[in-house]
Amino acid sequence: MSFKSVITRRYSQLSKELRGYLRKRLYSVGDLDDLTQEIFERAVRAAEKEQIENPRAFLFGIARNVALQEISRKTRSRTEPLEEIDEQSDILVTVSPSEELD
Repeated sequence: MSFKSVITRRYSQLSKELRGYLRKRLYSVGDLDDLTQEIFERAVRAAEKEQIENPRAFLFGIARNVALQEISRKTRSRTEPLEEIDEQSDILVTVSPSEELD
């Protein structure tokens, strides 16, 4: 049986299992539908190039990679340093002692 036919016949069950797998590993569950779709898209593309012996294991391997990439992406977006402010920028204003507020 081809990989695509396995996916077609078992999509509902596999999708549910993959969503559960992702839910346990990710901080935010808001993207589960998109990430699950990404898993299936990657799997179908790979199946066009090579024979997949164990479709379920293959999908969960992709799910692991997708989860790690999502964690990395979210971590990176939270910890990116702010751009340095140029000293000549209009944002910086020098206040003289006579202009200070009491």
